Amino acid sequence: MKEYRNNHFPKCSRVYTENAVYLYPGEYHFATKPTLIHTVLGSCVSVALYDKAHQYGAMCHAVLDSASTLSDKDGVKCYKYMDCVLDEMIGTFAGHGVSVQNLIAKVFGGAQMLLEQEKKMAASSRAGVGEKNARMAVELLKEYGCRIESKDLGGYQGRKIYFLSHAGDVFLKRIRKM
Repeated sequence: MKEYRNNHFPKCSRVYTENAVYLYPGEYHFATKPTLIHTVLGSCVSVALYDKAHQYGAMCHAVLDSASTLSDKDGVKCYKYMDCVLDEMIGTFAGHGVSVQNLIAKVFGGAQMLLEQEKKMAASSRAGVGEKNARMAVELLKEYGCRIESKDLGGYQGRKIYFLSHAGDVFLKRIRKM
């Protein structure tokens, strides 16, 4: 993970900037060609997965931790849930001949954006949304057997994330609250 300063866009080749994808909440992107995948996170969590041998990359923007509350998952694209989107991402890599043990994971987000409400929840020993999202991402990646190379989770600031799909590099910029 590389942190950069204001007014500094990650130095990337033209091929990345021509193939840029912005992830909205509840989306993910799998790239087989050089792509710059980027998003903005608060309590949401992004997982970037990278396969060095094939130079494939994928990143998600999950809003909530688990789809277990959904009564009918069939036919529903539940990419806004960490458990659903990670299953889909790993399945996509497998469909391209990539073993889950070869994947490198980087995890970001899970901030406590609703500071006053989150403090009250913490005092009552209930985890906030960001903390639940971050915990679910890390637990699932461990269950799948993915190696987590870096993570930047929690805190009280949002993040801008830029992922270079073929290099596996992630650039992060913290967003200060106003």
